[in-house]
Amino acid sequence: MSAGDDPTALTPGGVHQQATAIDGSHITMVGRDHNVYYSDGKHGRRRTVSGPVVAECPYPGLAAFEPEQARWFFGRDALVADLLSRLDRRLTTGGLQVVVAPSGAGKSSLLRAGLLSRLHRGALPGSEGWPTLVFTPTAAPMAALEAHLSSVPHEQDRLVVVVDQFEELFTLCDDDGERARFIDALADLADDDALVVLGLRADFYAACVDHSRLAIALQDAPLVVGPMTDAQLREAILHPALDVGLEVEPGLVELLLHHLGATGEGYEAGRLPLLAHALRVCWQERHGATLTVQGYRDTGGIRHAITVTAEQVYTRLGDEGRREAQSLFLRLVRIGDGPEDTRRFLDRAELVDVADTATAVAVVDAFTQARLITQQDDSVGITHEALLRSWPRLRDWIAADRDWLRTRQRLVDDTLAWEEADRDPSMLYRGNRLAAVSGRDTAELPSTAAAFLAAGHRADRARQRRRRAVQAGLGLLTTAALIAVFIAVRNADNATTQRTIALSRQLAAQSLVVDQTDPRLARQLAAAAWHVSPTDRAGAAMGTLLERQEHNGILIGLGDDVTGVAFNPAGTALAATDGLEVRLWNAADGRPAGTLARPDFVDLMQAVAYAPDGTKLATSGTSGSVQVFDAGTRREIARARPHEEDPVADDGEAALAFSPDGTLLATTDVAEVRLWNPADLRETGPPLRVTDPGRKVTAVAFHPSGTTLATAADDGTVRLWDPVTHAGIGDAITATTDESFGVVALAFSPTGTALATGDGDGMVRLWNPSTGQPVGAPLAVHPSGKVDALAFSPDGATLVTQSSGVVRFWETATGRETTGSIPIDDGAVAGGLAFRPDGTVLAIASGDGTVRLHNPANGRPIGEPVDAAAFGYQASQAAFNRSGTLLATADTQGTVRLWDPVTQRRHGRLLATTTGYGLNDLAFNPDGTVLATAGQDGTVRLWDPATQEETGPSITMPQTYGPDGFYGAVDVAFDQGGTVLATASGDGTVRLWDPATGHQIGEHIVANPFSPDTPRYSAVRAMAFHPSGTILATVGGDGVVRLWDKATQRQVGADIKHPGPHSEVDDLAFHPDGTMLATAGTYNSEVRLWSPTTQQEIGSPLVVDEDSPFRRGVDHLAFSPSGTVLAAATGDRAVRLWHPGTGRQLGVPIFPAEVGQVWDLVFSPTSDALVTVVNAGTAATWHTDRWADPYRTLCEEAGAITRKDWEEFAPGEPAPTSCT
Repeated sequence: MSAGDDPTALTPGGVHQQATAIDGSHITMVGRDHNVYYSDGKHGRRRTVSGPVVAECPYPGLAAFEPEQARWFFGRDALVADLLSRLDRRLTTGGLQVVVAPSGAGKSSLLRAGLLSRLHRGALPGSEGWPTLVFTPTAAPMAALEAHLSSVPHEQDRLVVVVDQFEELFTLCDDDGERARFIDALADLADDDALVVLGLRADFYAACVDHSRLAIALQDAPLVVGPMTDAQLREAILHPALDVGLEVEPGLVELLLHHLGATGEGYEAGRLPLLAHALRVCWQERHGATLTVQGYRDTGGIRHAITVTAEQVYTRLGDEGRREAQSLFLRLVRIGDGPEDTRRFLDRAELVDVADTATAVAVVDAFTQARLITQQDDSVGITHEALLRSWPRLRDWIAADRDWLRTRQRLVDDTLAWEEADRDPSMLYRGNRLAAVSGRDTAELPSTAAAFLAAGHRADRARQRRRRAVQAGLGLLTTAALIAVFIAVRNADNATTQRTIALSRQLAAQSLVVDQTDPRLARQLAAAAWHVSPTDRAGAAMGTLLERQEHNGILIGLGDDVTGVAFNPAGTALAATDGLEVRLWNAADGRPAGTLARPDFVDLMQAVAYAPDGTKLATSGTSGSVQVFDAGTRREIARARPHEEDPVADDGEAALAFSPDGTLLATTDVAEVRLWNPADLRETGPPLRVTDPGRKVTAVAFHPSGTTLATAADDGTVRLWDPVTHAGIGDAITATTDESFGVVALAFSPTGTALATGDGDGMVRLWNPSTGQPVGAPLAVHPSGKVDALAFSPDGATLVTQSSGVVRFWETATGRETTGSIPIDDGAVAGGLAFRPDGTVLAIASGDGTVRLHNPANGRPIGEPVDAAAFGYQASQAAFNRSGTLLATADTQGTVRLWDPVTQRRHGRLLATTTGYGLNDLAFNPDGTVLATAGQDGTVRLWDPATQEETGPSITMPQTYGPDGFYGAVDVAFDQGGTVLATASGDGTVRLWDPATGHQIGEHIVANPFSPDTPRYSAVRAMAFHPSGTILATVGGDGVVRLWDKATQRQVGADIKHPGPHSEVDDLAFHPDGTMLATAGTYNSEVRLWSPTTQQEIGSPLVVDEDSPFRRGVDHLAFSPSGTVLAAATGDRAVRLWHPGTGRQLGVPIFPAEVGQVWDLVFSPTSDALVTVVNAGTAATWHTDRWADPYRTLCEEAGAITRKDWEEFAPGEPAPTSCT
């Protein structure tokens, strides 16, 4: 076929055909659709002529596959066969069959379209005639069960009961008695010839083992649903399409798998609903009978498909509909006690009870059509919990009023109980509980809840009337007068104290508000508040400010717009200036490292740069003045001011650059550029006349070879110069379309092959410096603002721009924007960017006087807590290697992630250490070459952190269960030499192993005798080697600490016990020098210190705050590597620090968890950095030397408050002497 033939004349048939034309045209016919491509080298056109449209969608989206959709359910054949095999065995043995899966792994589809459809086709003998019941527990599980059983004929000899979403028994049913009856009823059915299958979300394991019959089922061959393999995913994508006659465009499957994360490391099981929804909306965008890559991209892809669909439905609603949508979805969510929320179904009666019926129905129908809401006969609910995680607007609605939503949820539950108790008056709210809900709009509440509150208010008013009558009868006025006189006399001496406390609290509150606009002043106010009076509010304010800067990569110290920032060549120091002063920081931990001396002449020192060898630091000002400092001693080496005779010559732009060999320093001087010898600041020749008088030079940059100097000016030109001869090279480059905008920034790429310029019109252009010709199209950085700064990454692959407070990342080769933008401040005039030489950190100058540190790979702040858990799971453990360069975190899915603890960059792939079970512990060997993981499935595995591969056969430990879940291998620890690995298990034993061979050493240590009646009190709770490696300390389930000789495996010395009731020990830690052992327990609020040699207590107990509102004891302990800090995770979600030598509590509490609890804490072996793991799913780093004395920290970073600011915030109060 030639290019002149009419491609549209082809008649699509049933045979796949492809024809390729000559002369640059390409024609492709695929199945029923006709794709035409024309190309002549400059212009291109694409047209798709659709064949017959396939009207049947084989992808249900977020909804589960139902039995009638079994012909489209692919990829789980092996798992269905495994489940049928287990049920075949239960025909004779009985018992509950549990199917366990993380949220979103596809267990509902497995049960409905996999299991039930196969049973209906006779997969088991006679199963085609068995009646099947499929339901979820709901809030009234017994009623649901009885309703379904009533429909079954009594003469049936075999029944199949599938209880899907079994976790609803714990999220929706609040009646413990009904919950127990439901479990017993199901177990009785299973023992009476019925096949009973429970579909359980994996994170509800622990809730199930509180019930003995469920615990037995969880040990009796539960089926675990994990991620699908690459081949299975391909089946799930392709085979349904083939069934209905759809074609899949080449490349689409690979793109789907890539976005799912199924290539390489493997995807997280909870992401499967995202794929399911993406396939459905991709079908909606199909071209006739073809699913196309473009159609998939148009829907937002796997990452954003749910968001795009939800937003499209939401935005099409009117104002009233959008308000109703927000109200509706918030009622369809069950707010969890921790971070994980779940969906709930809403009765239709409740739906119309609090909303306009027509509007509510219209909203429900709109989201139902998009498959985001499911309507049943008498209820409405969210189709899948993936919507809760994937729709940002819904997450924001929940986060904005989470406390009220939880309160409203509790109110509705209490109303139901009140109704069931015939409106018992004793159940009405009163006092604080009534006040907590009184200020809200009752229009959003069900009518029964509004009646419940109204009855509470009536009862409360009646009580108040009775109280006033009694008070009047007792002559309250006279008594009150006498009391007032007494109090006035007694408090005369305390007036000053009360005043300072009030002032401290006022300053603390003001500091948190001011932090949004002036971070340095905020810290000065907080330090002043603490100095005036060390109140709880002042301490909390200091803690909040420290957390904000640590976890958002913020460096504090400057007071005005930051105009220049630079790393030293080693990447260990950072300098920045705001024009008035130059501050230095330690780049590793962000601690202040001093300031540079101000010159005695007036100038704005707005630019800063390090010499290439790192020995010198130079600054330049707006009048052309220059200073050079010794970077080590911070002493001035030389200074120069070309216009010393003209004190008002301060109208230029400050910019400077060292030549690559460090022998020249170029600085701007209004319309000129001067070249200096940086050793003594003697000029090397006459100034370069860059632009006309009245104009300004705005930027300078040396070519990496050092042979060329580039200058930019506000007349819109860029010029190249020979820095040795001071002669111009070639013609000026006109770098803007309008010279009035000017060029304000420029930078050479690391290879010198490209020169980037930033303009006043918000455009960035790339130039070939050899030819002066543009390279590629301009980058539209900002539509209405100038480009304040730009910088190439050290590898040259990325160009970073800063404009009007927004930082953006661009791929140098293509001009495509990559990492999401970073909003630093709104419309600030600040500008400055600097990469750390290794490219792992980007320093950004901010308009609020701060420097922000970000990870250029993902745009996230340095120090931001990392996501240490998969979808629907909790973070559980952390461990450092001995060098402190690698951090491992684990989650309850059994997945381990490896991190760079400084940059938070992931190291390698995920380690899938178990299948469906969580991890109890992990530990590195001393040289960091082996990582041991202990799983709830009783398996200990050894991994090479460099390759993320197992280093040998796994070690199997006894697996037991108890009220807290499966114990399995509960702890692992290497001795000092790394030649012995100790493992502890749920049966109370400890075993020693040779990690090189995997062989057990000796018998085993009975740390605590196992009792099947009380398994919770049998498992080893904690274990640690003495720093010498010769002694192993264990805590048994009985809460007793015992010391063991590693060589003989015999106990050494006496038992260590906490005195008094609730004295069980739950965790322990050795001091780094081995002279001290710290112990603590969940049920007491003390940390005790012991001599490992004598087993005698050292000093007095370290006591958690007596007035802590949640006195739930101490969960975890860790010593700093120096031994000067002991950290303890306490039951009120805090971490407290003590000096173990003096017993003094240090600083203020750290609060890592707004929700959830701290499940682990570990110090870096090489610094004061403490990592906390919160079960909400994050791991965060805290520099404890800052928290040990936050007042000193804030004073060092921000300095003392000025008299002017003090008089503004505390007028009439004596000026404090804080930070002096």
